[in-house]
Amino acid sequence: GSSGPFTLDAGEEIEIDVLFGFLQNPNERSENGFFEYGPQLDSLIYWWNNNNTPSNYNPILAQGIENIVSEPRTNLYPNPSLGTLNIECDAVIENLQIFDIRGQLVKIISPNAFNFTISVDNLKPGVYIVEAKGDGFVVRKRLLVM
Repeated sequence: GSSGPFTLDAGEEIEIDVLFGFLQNPNERSENGFFEYGPQLDSLIYWWNNNNTPSNYNPILAQGIENIVSEPRTNLYPNPSLGTLNIECDAVIENLQIFDIRGQLVKIISPNAFNFTISVDNLKPGVYIVEAKGDGFVVRKRLLVM
């Protein structure tokens, strides 16, 4: 078989083989730098190589594939905050919402900026979720207000 990267079309089926093995003592390495794995892993490899299919085998069917985009690096500081919160992001944040621990929206702004500062001194001390949205991304971070 081939190792990725690869793409799937909607409705295309593929089989993915995965082998998990566990080392008895991962701190011990042989002279060549590889782990010594012993007879348990040898038995597992033998089982795998003889095409034994697990009883819970279920082929994966691609229903639809979305582009996977890594979220931009986003920093909130100081965190915990005593009243002022700085936000820095690798992408433009178009909309920023802050939710309390119950999920209630307590603050919303539209900065349209990479970096900005907001006041959170009107928020009661506690844990909040900051949700930053931009073009094709949503980043959620935890914030502690003191």
